[in-house]
Amino acid sequence: MNSKLNNFIKNFDFKPELLEELNRCKLGRFEKNELIIKQATYIKYLPILLTGTLRVAKHTEEREILLYYINEGNTCGMTLASSFNTKPTSYEISAANASDVLLVPTSKISQWILQFPEWNKYIIHTLIYDQEKILDSFDHVAFDKMNKRISDYLIRLYKIRQDAFINITHQKIADELGTTRVVISRILKSLEQEGSLELNRGAIKIKDITKLYII
Repeated sequence: MNSKLNNFIKNFDFKPELLEELNRCKLGRFEKNELIIKQATYIKYLPILLTGTLRVAKHTEEREILLYYINEGNTCGMTLASSFNTKPTSYEISAANASDVLLVPTSKISQWILQFPEWNKYIIHTLIYDQEKILDSFDHVAFDKMNKRISDYLIRLYKIRQDAFINITHQKIADELGTTRVVISRILKSLEQEGSLELNRGAIKIKDITKLYII
């Protein structure tokens, strides 16, 4: 059995029969920013993240909005819903960094629900996880001030990339957080003056991550 798959299944009480089925599924390696599921397409596979981080976002004609990230051992509840109702996706999933993904054929999802109670538990776990992520995103938009949202966003990127030097434009941050570049630039400048980061052309260097946590 693949070692990355083995690390995933250790966290769940899967029976041997289900383990055999999972082991037959395709493993995909996706590099940073590579698309796994395109928006407005029909779902063929349910992506279960084994290593790395996945990014779920929605595109409109004018901008791209970040919805949430998927951590190791989890999948996407919206993808589950799309596979059940056979409608095109209203979002996309890409690799936030180099990621290994187990690709479960959509035909197996309902079949395994009938066959394996432990698969049902995993599906419920996914839906709860997904709901918490969506509600968390809503709370950030509805209740947090923009400077805290920017700080949380930069902290998240720092953790994902494990690098203090983040190649990203002010416009990209504005698009993902649903605001304007002017607002982002103003807040980033104030954070630079406080000593938590340094602004460069097309990039941000985190100088003191602890200052971002206390905003």
